[in-house]
Amino acid sequence: MRQILDSLGIQYEYQLPLRSGFVLDFAFREQKKAIEVDGYYHQFTQDYDEFRDRVLERAGWKILRINADEIETSETRTLIERFLT
Repeated sequence: MRQILDSLGIQYEYQLPLRSGFVLDFAFREQKKAIEVDGYYHQFTQDYDEFRDRVLERAGWKILRINADEIETSETRTLIERFLT
């Protein structure tokens, strides 16, 4: 993911801790947007992830979740570009 964001020239903060106790994988603070990369273990935490996203969205954040297995695709790159513009 870092490679994609770096190649796009997009400034981000990695593993940004919030007052809520949550940590954002890749945060774009000025836009209040975040990209969360879901690895294997997220298949067991769907309810928690949905709760977490609702809390963050109520706080004004927009969240994009990407499956770790799909990071290296051109579709993911396009999705990220659209999300951040």
